[in-house]
Amino acid sequence: MKKTLAALFVLCLLVAPVIAGGSSESEGGTGLPSGFPVTAVPDTLTAAMVSEAAQLDPQGDAVTQPDAIINVQVYEGLVRMNNETNEIEPWLAESWEQIDDTTLRVKLREGVLWHDGTELTTEDVLFTIQRGVESLSKEYCWGAIDAENCEIVDKYTIDIRTFGPYPALLSMMVDNGWLIVNKNYFESHDYNYFIRHPMGTGPWVFTEWVAGDSVSFVRNENYWGEKPYFSNLVIRTIADDTTRSMALETGEVDVVIGIQASQIEYLQNSDLCNVYLFPGMTLEYIVLNGTTLEPLSDVRVRQALRYAIDLDNMVKLAYGATATPADGIVTSANQFYVPCPDDLKYTYDLEKAKALMAEAGYADGFNATIITKDSSDRVAMCEMLKNAWAALNVNVEIQVMDIATYYDKVQRGDTNFAIGGFVCLANDGDMYYDKFYSTAGFSTNYGGYKNPEFDKLADAGRYETDQEKRREIYAEMQDILRAELPWIPVGYVYETIGARATLTGLDLDKNGQPRFQFVRPIEAN
Repeated sequence: MKKTLAALFVLCLLVAPVIAGGSSESEGGTGLPSGFPVTAVPDTLTAAMVSEAAQLDPQGDAVTQPDAIINVQVYEGLVRMNNETNEIEPWLAESWEQIDDTTLRVKLREGVLWHDGTELTTEDVLFTIQRGVESLSKEYCWGAIDAENCEIVDKYTIDIRTFGPYPALLSMMVDNGWLIVNKNYFESHDYNYFIRHPMGTGPWVFTEWVAGDSVSFVRNENYWGEKPYFSNLVIRTIADDTTRSMALETGEVDVVIGIQASQIEYLQNSDLCNVYLFPGMTLEYIVLNGTTLEPLSDVRVRQALRYAIDLDNMVKLAYGATATPADGIVTSANQFYVPCPDDLKYTYDLEKAKALMAEAGYADGFNATIITKDSSDRVAMCEMLKNAWAALNVNVEIQVMDIATYYDKVQRGDTNFAIGGFVCLANDGDMYYDKFYSTAGFSTNYGGYKNPEFDKLADAGRYETDQEKRREIYAEMQDILRAELPWIPVGYVYETIGARATLTGLDLDKNGQPRFQFVRPIEAN
């Protein structure tokens, strides 16, 4: 499982451009000043991310990206994605076997210890399953699980059952919603304590959360697998994009998760760090909530709004090298993605947009709000949308907020427009099931979209075992979403990771949730 920087360079060169600071002749770069330290703080790995976590319950009702970044250091799933091979591999599960159409028999590793010293058992797995199926924001990865009929075979063996043949099960088990929690620990603590004091089986043990500043960990000395090289891990919150990048360039932090396009060129000229740019599984999108703003319930208005924007240039200006214009809601990295057919392509056409608005009865436009988290790329996109839609007499007020407040509003349906990012954590078409399913609540179906035809296809795709038939189903589903635009797809995102040039073993995670277990000095490799 040990990862080397050289191997990661090869991976990135195969799938995307890599922008690396300093010399590329050796793994460490040759331009480092004499005596440059391995890390900012001795025996400590310090990382920085853009927003603070909201809560640390893997099956919680509002799991944000920062939550997941913290959780994957502490908690572990039954399986995980190997980011070098893109294969699903055993993790807490030692093995599994499909014993009938609806039953996956999973065998746990024996002797895996929780951070409190107790042993992981199938009681914990069953408890996690029972919690998962109740999760509002994680319905997409639990919706096919028949929790009532999941059954413990013995201390280390459990039968996981689904409502029908479910080919996406292993892919969904990669999602951070499947991180296993300790039954006794959960039941022994107040929930508000639980969501701020995670306790898992992972390589890092949680020690402290300083609100607005950082989350700290120590190495798990009883870890079942390869222990981290460093004794300590600190994940800081640095919201300002420039400040975060400067912290890497000046050596204040060792790793940065998420580098804005405007900072990439600057950082690539530094010998002190390397920048990695690689295809991710994230879609930048605009929610159109027709339940709170009546014009947005009309497909002609939604299409008019799309025709009124010059998406290619707007994405280039807002995201630079970190995104490419999206031609649909299913990400291009997903195995079921199909390119947009010509008859469903949108190009900038203001006259057509005005005609559609008039046909729908909204030639005079309307007033609306658009919300976004406080990141420079999304704020820039909001400003451009405001200007573009003004040509349709649509007056947009921009509201910028922290990520926790943003998701609270979106998942309550308390918005007109919202610009966000959907991380397609599992490489399967079933990931989109609850995002647009008619009976799904705002916790997942952010715009309250309802379409019986979509529902029929989503149900069929979920349980169809013939892969070619599934591809046909998901192709048709994508075309419906392109035509009806419950979300306006904006961009397919490239993940960006910056790291001190002294380090190797980076986890270039397509979902932007790197694990720091294998990071170490190049000289120790």
